[in-house]
Amino acid sequence: MKQLEEQWKSFHDQMENERKQWLEKKDAEWEKWKKYTEIKYMSYCVDINNEFESNTLKDSSTWNRNQWEDWITTVGKEMIKSEYEKWIYENENYLDEWKVREWVEWKQKNISSWLSSEWKCKEDDSWSKWEQTVWGKWLFTENREKWTAWKERTLRERAEWLKWVQLKEYVYINDEWIPWTKWKNENRLAFIDWIGSFMNEWINNKQWNEWIHERKKMVATKKIAPLNAENAANAASSVGVCVNDTLQSDAPQSACAQDEAE
Repeated sequence: MKQLEEQWKSFHDQMENERKQWLEKKDAEWEKWKKYTEIKYMSYCVDINNEFESNTLKDSSTWNRNQWEDWITTVGKEMIKSEYEKWIYENENYLDEWKVREWVEWKQKNISSWLSSEWKCKEDDSWSKWEQTVWGKWLFTENREKWTAWKERTLRERAEWLKWVQLKEYVYINDEWIPWTKWKNENRLAFIDWIGSFMNEWINNKQWNEWIHERKKMVATKKIAPLNAENAANAASSVGVCVNDTLQSDAPQSACAQDEAE
């Protein structure tokens, strides 16, 4: 078990270093997330269009400044907060799945290594063959005692291994990773500061005017599109009629028609 403890320590240290490297990138990713969200809510995005279509912004065309301020500091804030919580959850979920995946791989690798060790394979193979010789179990008392000792030791080793694995698994899988918890708590405070500043900027810029302008353009485009499609269809139909008339006028007359003409 001493060797196993050393292997475990090496695995744990390696995972700790890899997770720290992963965490070091979160600050840069946080900056990217803020930039993306600022651009998204400063312009007229799909989520905002949905709000205009059927939700809280449906009747906003007649709102005054106070009503817009109330919306961005309540509904708008919750929309952004929901996206932030989703981002945090995705990172946390990735971290948990990564941890479990690495642990399972390490556990299986070391179980296989222990079971396939040369001395153990030879010993297990030897006693397995001896077990098949029924008469030998009763004629050779010394071998039977050694076989019994091997059997008891094997069961004891398996029990010790299982107990050790269960203990390490509980500690490793369920243990809270302090660096991530610390970063997450600090980032939540940073989010509160950021969203407050962002909402103030949004209000000071009267960003709702941009939304209303873009909304009108989108509505106008939707109205024009069916008309263009209808005009195109009518034009195609007219061309078809003209072509048919031309073909009919240019077609050779039948013999009867020629006789009548004469």
